[in-house]
Amino acid sequence: MGRAVLAAMDILHRPFITWIMRRVPPAKAYLDIGAGSGYASLAILRRRRHSSVTLLDRSSAALSFAEKRLFRYRDRAAFVLGSAEALPFHESSFSAAIMLDSLYYFDADKAFAEAFRVLAAGGTLVIGDEAFDSSAVPAGIRDIVTARGIDEMISALSRCGFLVLSSEHGKASWSCIVAVKPMC
Repeated sequence: MGRAVLAAMDILHRPFITWIMRRVPPAKAYLDIGAGSGYASLAILRRRRHSSVTLLDRSSAALSFAEKRLFRYRDRAAFVLGSAEALPFHESSFSAAIMLDSLYYFDADKAFAEAFRVLAAGGTLVIGDEAFDSSAVPAGIRDIVTARGIDEMISALSRCGFLVLSSEHGKASWSCIVAVKPMC
C-alpha cells in the first residue's frame, strides 16, 4: 500500500518537481531533507552529473523505495534514516539543501536551524510546498500537520540566519522559497 501511495504522489508531483528544479542551484553535495520517494533527488542526479545527494527521511519505507529507485545512481546517493530537527551531519557538510513537500511533517523552526548548521557558507536552501497558507488546509488535516503562511516561513528562516533571495507562487497552490546562508 505504501509503495502505491509513493508512486501516485510522484505522478502528482511531477509538474511541481519540474518547476522547483529550475530554482535549485548547481552544487557538489546536496541534502534532500524529507526525501520521501526520492523523486526530487533523482531529478538532481540526472541533471547534475558531478553531484551527490544525501536523502534523509524518518520513514524507513520511503528510504527503501528511494534506494530502489536510485539504484543506478548508488555511487552518488546516500540514504539516512533520521529527523529534520536533529540532522546527523557535521557543520558545513552540504553546499545545497532541499525541503520539498515535507514541511508539515516536522517542526520547521528546528529544521531550518539544522539546515543552516549543516550548510556551508554560501549554501542554498530551496523550500517547496503545496500550501503555505494555513487557511487553505482543511480543518481535519490541520489537527495532524502544521501549515504556515509564507511570511511566517520567511520570518523563521531569517531568525535562523538565512537571507531569503526569493519567494514565489507557482501553479495551483505550489510555493517556493530560496534562501542562502551568508558567507560570513
